[in-house]
Amino acid sequence: MADFNSDKILNLIVITDQSYRATHTVDYTPSIIIADDFNNDKILDLAVTSQTDGAASIVLGIDDGSFRSGTSLYVGSYPTCIISTAMERRASQWPIRKGTADFNVDAKIDFAVTYHSSSNVSLLLVNENGTLRDEVSIALDTQPVSFITTDLNSDNKAELLFVNQKNNSLSIYAGYGNGAFYKWTIFTSSRSVTAVVVADFEKDGRIDLTITSSGRNVLSVMFRDDNEAFSVQLNRTVGRYPSAITAVDLGKDIKLDLVVINRSDNTMRVWMNYGGHNFFIQNKVLNRNHT
Repeated sequence: MADFNSDKILNLIVITDQSYRATHTVDYTPSIIIADDFNNDKILDLAVTSQTDGAASIVLGIDDGSFRSGTSLYVGSYPTCIISTAMERRASQWPIRKGTADFNVDAKIDFAVTYHSSSNVSLLLVNENGTLRDEVSIALDTQPVSFITTDLNSDNKAELLFVNQKNNSLSIYAGYGNGAFYKWTIFTSSRSVTAVVVADFEKDGRIDLTITSSGRNVLSVMFRDDNEAFSVQLNRTVGRYPSAITAVDLGKDIKLDLVVINRSDNTMRVWMNYGGHNFFIQNKVLNRNHT
């Protein structure tokens, strides 16, 4: 959902084989789609992954809300998920994730893709005209179930944060600013890390981390200290099998609160941020179906 024709009204993009108001043909079996300005013309474009032929495509936007073909590049078998900067989306079967950020600091939005059957992540750097260069592959220690992109250390270079369920860890890869990355640090959890969100919860100019664990059914907030290190300073019990988390200012007090989705007991729990490393449960919403 985004404003594709610059009329200040949100529009909706749907992946389907049916006909709607406006259509644009992409590669076979499109699975996940994301909107961003890839060629810096101040018009939203689309990036799409295809399950069948393992392609990632850029479809360039026109200011009337229509699109023209851009470029496609083979990235690997079954890519299926796209993620934007500092946004987390659950991985599924097949190539599983795409995240956008400027990985080589050239003022162009690039993106990354992970795969269900591989422990590699592919970086796809975008040229000035919105076309794709050849991919750069990074070998990870284990296959991630989700990831996000953000600038953790305020050096104007994007970092990649990977949630690894197989070894119960969160690994962070820092960028050099040229499209290359190195392993910065890794955090381990006792059981089954499922999701991560980054935000400045203390309003001290430092990015903090929050992870959820389905094995212990907890959320853990890791605050950044004066030495730029992370430490777990807050654990809160959530519902059964927390599967997704986001940070948003629900109290309109300029403090970011936490919303957790729990898959097994079909609940959503809201944790209000009162500052001073204090989060208190405010509400629990029951859902009829699995979340």
